[in-house]
Amino acid sequence: MNTVYFFSGTGNSYRAATWLAGVFQGRVKPIGAALEPEDGLLGLVFPTHGFTAPWTVVRFALGLPEGKGRPACVVATRGGVKVGPLFIPGMAGTAYFLVAMILAWKGYRIIGVQGVDMPINWTAMLPGMGEKSARAIISRTHRRMDSFTRSLKAGDRIVFARGSLMELVVGLALLPVSLLYLTTGRFGLAKLMFAGDVCTGCGLCARSCPVGAIRMQGEPLRPFWTYTCEGCMRCMAYCPEMAVEASHLFAGLEYKLGGISLSSLLLCGIKRGRAVRLAGRLADIGFVLLMYAAAYSLWQALMKNAAIHRAFTNGTLTHYWRRYHEPDTGLDDLKGLS
Repeated sequence: MNTVYFFSGTGNSYRAATWLAGVFQGRVKPIGAALEPEDGLLGLVFPTHGFTAPWTVVRFALGLPEGKGRPACVVATRGGVKVGPLFIPGMAGTAYFLVAMILAWKGYRIIGVQGVDMPINWTAMLPGMGEKSARAIISRTHRRMDSFTRSLKAGDRIVFARGSLMELVVGLALLPVSLLYLTTGRFGLAKLMFAGDVCTGCGLCARSCPVGAIRMQGEPLRPFWTYTCEGCMRCMAYCPEMAVEASHLFAGLEYKLGGISLSSLLLCGIKRGRAVRLAGRLADIGFVLLMYAAAYSLWQALMKNAAIHRAFTNGTLTHYWRRYHEPDTGLDDLKGLS
C-alpha cells in the first residue's frame, strides 16, 4: 500500500499530500496516526518552519521502522506569495533534505525530494492571503506537483529538482536562524497565542490541535498554549469566532526577556573555556524559557480582568487581519476523517 503521511496546520501540506497520493493511488494519513506494517511508497509532506523541518516531523521520521529499501518521497511546503502577476517563491531551506537524510539513514530508498509553494499561512505575523491569490498559487503548484509526481511514478529519481541545490545552500547558510527557531523561537512564538475577548470557550482549538499543545483552563474556560505548540496556525485558521490571536505587545516583552543572560551573572570573573561557554549558553536558553513561561502565566492571570483582556485583544494586529486556511480543506480532512 502506498501511504503519504502529512503534518499540516492550515491544510497546505494536506492538499499537497492528496496530490501525491492521488497519482500513486495511495492513501493519506496524518503524522501521529498508528503505524501499520506497510510496503509500497512512503510519502512525507510537511510545512517549513524556521527554514527547516518541524520537530514533530523529525521525531516521526526518526521513529519510523527500518526502511529495507522501501521507496520514499519527501515534500516540504513553503510560503509563497502572489503580488499582482508575480509569484514569489518561499524558502524551504534544509527542510526536505534533513528528513530525506534521516529516511536514507534508516534504510529507505529516496526517489524524490522537493519544496513546493503554497499560500503563506503564518498569520501570527502576517495577514492571511485572499482566496483569489491563494487559489492562483495552489493551482500553479498543483500543475508542478503533478509533473513531479508522475515523473516519479514513471521511474525517474528526482533528488535535485530545479532550484533545490540553491535552496539547500541558502538553508545551510540560514542554519543559525533554524537553530535559534528550534531552541527558543518556536517556544516564544507559542507564548504569543491567546484567546481574544470574543472567545466562547468551545474548546475546538484544543480538540483540533495536531500535537495536543492547547489546554482549556480557568473560569470561564479559555485556551492555554503550552511549549509543545508547533506554531502550525490551525487554531487561528479554524476558530469559528476568529478569537485566536497572537499578541505583538507580548512579543516585545519576550524580546526583552530574550536579552537576559544568566551565564553573564553566574560566570562573572570565571575563565571561560569551550565547555564553560557551552554550559553557559544552555543555561541561558533554559532561563529564558523559564522566564517566558512565568511571564505567560502571569499575563493569562491578568487577562481575567475584562479591561486588560480587551486592551490586549484590540492591541494586536492579528485582531484586524484576515485568517487563512487552504480553501477546500476542512478540519475533518486534517484529522484523517474524510
